[in-house]
Amino acid sequence: TKIYTSGKDFLFRIYAGSVLDRIGRKSPIVLGNIWAAVFTFPMAVIRTPLHMMGVLATRSVGWAFSDPATQTLLSDIVDENKRGKIFGLFTTVSGVAMVLGPSVGGFLYELYSGEFSFVVCGVLSLAASAILFVMITEPSG
Repeated sequence: TKIYTSGKDFLFRIYAGSVLDRIGRKSPIVLGNIWAAVFTFPMAVIRTPLHMMGVLATRSVGWAFSDPATQTLLSDIVDENKRGKIFGLFTTVSGVAMVLGPSVGGFLYELYSGEFSFVVCGVLSLAASAILFVMITEPSG
């Protein structure tokens, strides 16, 4: 499924880049994360690989908007001489989250159920989206 969702994600990223240049960074970040969070909930009830692929591909559209906007926002707000360090930190934290998130999800799956782990992920993702909405400000200029 990763190849399928990556291909779909790639196609949307091209469009998303032009959108964030027109409307700013905050909306694509927040709305992209909300989109991905909302499409986490159906994974709690899906029982077929084909349906899972469809939901994962649809979910990846949110990240197709939020990821480039996040990276562009970082580039906008970080001094040019510190970008390498900040992007290194950002990708390190992202990598750790990519390991910890599924690990916690697997723990919740084993402890409670698969349904529970996806619902918790969706709720936490929506909460993170709300925090992003409050915390992100568009750079001036």
